[in-house]
Amino acid sequence: LEPGASATLDTGHFASMVPHTGSLTLALGPIARLDVPELLLALDRYPYGCAEQVSSRVLPLLYLNEVAHTIGLGDDAALQQRIREAIASLLAKQNSSGGFGLWGPFSTSDLWLDSYVTEFLLRARAEGFEVPEQAMTRALDNLSNQVSYAADFSSGGEDIAYALYDLARAGRAAIGDLRYYLEARLDAFGSPLAKAQLGAALALYGDRTRATTAFEAAIAGLAAPEDRRRYRNDYGSRLRDTAGVLALAAEFEPAGIDLMALAGDLADQRDRAKYTSTQEDAWTLVAAAALARDTADGSVTIGGEELTGSVYRRYDQEEIEANSVEIVNLGNRATEAKVSVTGIPAVPPEASSDGFTIIRDYYLPDGSWVDDISRISQNDRFVVVLTMSAKTLGSGQYLVVDPLPAGFEIENPDLSAGAGVADLAWLAVDTPTHVEARTDSHVA
Repeated sequence: LEPGASATLDTGHFASMVPHTGSLTLALGPIARLDVPELLLALDRYPYGCAEQVSSRVLPLLYLNEVAHTIGLGDDAALQQRIREAIASLLAKQNSSGGFGLWGPFSTSDLWLDSYVTEFLLRARAEGFEVPEQAMTRALDNLSNQVSYAADFSSGGEDIAYALYDLARAGRAAIGDLRYYLEARLDAFGSPLAKAQLGAALALYGDRTRATTAFEAAIAGLAAPEDRRRYRNDYGSRLRDTAGVLALAAEFEPAGIDLMALAGDLADQRDRAKYTSTQEDAWTLVAAAALARDTADGSVTIGGEELTGSVYRRYDQEEIEANSVEIVNLGNRATEAKVSVTGIPAVPPEASSDGFTIIRDYYLPDGSWVDDISRISQNDRFVVVLTMSAKTLGSGQYLVVDPLPAGFEIENPDLSAGAGVADLAWLAVDTPTHVEARTDSHVA
């Protein structure tokens, strides 16, 4: 919005939505393109509860409590309770060595995930939330032990950089280790975020010169071509790395880093992304919170109310239908505005295949193929078979979700051999004989 210009939020934003299903978020200010309110809502809607996802959902709430309250995620007490519940959930996943299993204390754990959860706990404690000292000590001991016994590397080391950064936040890193990894292994680190984390660790110990060197290497790494097909065990992507580097650079302010240019690059990447991960969204929000401390300029009116700095609002469709909202830029320079609309499309989207092809088939328990699932009766039983293939297998860990149609219920979700699956020997057939007779369904 140019100085003196205005824009109106009206019912036109919901023209393609089913009535009474829509909501709208508005962000105004220098970092509006990062879309803080919509990302907070997206993370809040995320339905799963592994250690990474629990941490990602609540990490931004440590710094964006006021924004979350403004867009209807709860009052201060409710948001603080959400963080306390997340801490309890994560501690329930801590194993005897101090690490954190993905889904519980006996499930998969790795040094990068341990470091991510530990950082959240360190940040939560710094913001005044109670983290039991014994659990915190065990988490840090785990990182320290793994770093001490880590093998040297010529490429990778993202988990080592993260653990060193956490140890530095807790005052437990050895400055000699930090300087060694900077001077001998900086170019070997496999991600820009790892280099920025090493820089942040050095900054925490007051070594600003070496910290700047690491941050400069991180910025240079962001400019290198990205191989989307390369598997990364750090939940990473170029977008996530950009957000993480920006968050750390905004917090530690290394010399020579143009934060707003980096924020613009992050916004451009988000504009191009069709889907984003919890990692990408959480680090974008942490970056936005760090930037917001130094970008409280500008003046606007929303519905006649004069406001300054970064402004965030959320409206239900019914509110906009009752009264349109006018936005006016009262400042002497242009300001950014970001509007995001969520709702149920009036016209269902066409079937699509985005990286994966997923085909669903229905069978009777005796192996007979069902060609029309609509002709069923109460108490009918079916075996549902999902056949998946990856067209472009990129980095990441994947979760396949097949929601139940209305009126159905799962008889037995246990797919282990002891749960009766062994009785369905016909499932060993590699390719259904009816491929040409059915309509393929491709979904992302």
